[in-house]
Amino acid sequence: MKKYSVFIKLTALVLMVIISCSGCGLLGMMGSLNNVNGTVQPTTPPANDVIYVDPNANEYVTNSAVIVNPDNTTTTTGVNNTTTTAQNSSQGSSDSTTKPITTVAPTETTTINTFEDGDYLANIQDVLFQEKDENKARDILVAAGFDYDPIQDVYFTQLDSWQRNFGFNSVYDTAAPMVGMIYSTAKIYFTYDDKDWMMEIWKGQYGITAGAEIGFYNKPTDRVMEHYDCVTDEEMLTMSFDFYNMDEFVFSRGPEKHWWLTGFKFLHVGIPQFIDMDMTIEFPNRKMANAFEKGLKEAKKKQITDPISYTRKDDTFNIKW
Repeated sequence: MKKYSVFIKLTALVLMVIISCSGCGLLGMMGSLNNVNGTVQPTTPPANDVIYVDPNANEYVTNSAVIVNPDNTTTTTGVNNTTTTAQNSSQGSSDSTTKPITTVAPTETTTINTFEDGDYLANIQDVLFQEKDENKARDILVAAGFDYDPIQDVYFTQLDSWQRNFGFNSVYDTAAPMVGMIYSTAKIYFTYDDKDWMMEIWKGQYGITAGAEIGFYNKPTDRVMEHYDCVTDEEMLTMSFDFYNMDEFVFSRGPEKHWWLTGFKFLHVGIPQFIDMDMTIEFPNRKMANAFEKGLKEAKKKQITDPISYTRKDDTFNIKW
């Protein structure tokens, strides 16, 4: 699999360029917040405040002018002097030699380059979604049915997200590519406690994230239409999964009781066939575990190009896909 790494990286780069310039307009929307490619942006710093701009050019911005420090030893907030005394940090004393500085006349706009080295979208994410932020972006995320793990940098669905009210049917998978979700999926069917059950698993690319899902659903056995309800709190199962891309560990989810355990890595690119899920599912009793195993064996037969394997200990399954 390692021999495909160059191809995958190139594909990832092309996809990121396409996504960044796509109709979603994320870069366009954020363009008003900051300068991306050297364009100018109105800047009005507060009085007597010094803002660090460019560590390579040693530029500082004040409300009056841009001060350029040529020797990387002087920081100044005044703009009326043409010389300043340098502080020699290695000697711990002042040097009486004066150092010239260059002042630039103030203008209505100042060029500020930030978020370099491909970090623009990553920094936007930090601004919007980390818990320390107090703006409304996190409220929007929660309203969409998701939450954020800042330690792993992973998005995931809430236990009681609004999606739980709508259940699941195959139309969702059919429509997924139309909204930029390209994934592989497998379904395990079994009957237990007078209900038809389905466990579905997904892995792949979800827009500008890569991720995976485990969902449990059921329906009455006499329901002809193949539309499943999300399981109740009493029917939820303890489950977990580790997510690997190109044989490298990326993140983990669980173990926890859930009906739809998910994880999505922002600005991560993965091809479904090169993504691996290592799942653990715990069933409440032997009867349900036996019914599930029967359906799992049938599902394995259909996964030829992307095989499923499993081991079982008592009523707990470890499934690799």
